[in-house]
Amino acid sequence: YFDVRDGAAHQGEGLYMRYDSWVKKAESALGWVVGAYGGNFAFRKEFFEPMDPMTPVDLEIPLQVLRKGRQVLYEPAAICLEPASPRVGIEFARHARISARTFHGMTRWLGCLLDPVRPFVLFQFASKKILRWVSPFLVLNLLAVPFLLDGGVFAFLRLAIGLFLLAAGTGAALYWLGKPRPL
Repeated sequence: YFDVRDGAAHQGEGLYMRYDSWVKKAESALGWVVGAYGGNFAFRKEFFEPMDPMTPVDLEIPLQVLRKGRQVLYEPAAICLEPASPRVGIEFARHARISARTFHGMTRWLGCLLDPVRPFVLFQFASKKILRWVSPFLVLNLLAVPFLLDGGVFAFLRLAIGLFLLAAGTGAALYWLGKPRPL
């Protein structure tokens, strides 16, 4: 991703893409990448089938290929340049839309995900997609633990959590005031 106007959106999306590339390399070693990268992927035309317009193309086509017993692999040498979203809010809305469409696709392709011949497919999908959707709730529960327990280490954790939330809130406020800082 290259920067258009907003360094915060560019930095955040670039970090996410580096992490996602690392995950795709690991998934590829198992023979199936959970969702291709929508801006840059290729497949053999004989694997194509008519698609559900509500399911993301970069999820549905890999599932079509997988259902035909073939592998879906990540190629780290493939390069795609895209402008970063101009604002973090636009990027959040894009990810929310993709998640909703992926959830729809998951219900449509559940039989393929539950393939007993490839037991890691469901694990990969659940760990990459479903866990990502519920992780904010898991993190909130985890953050509450030090506030429910007594002791020196928990006092330190309460302070660390407070400072982290203060930094995150300050960064968000600066962003919304039009003065983004990489806080």
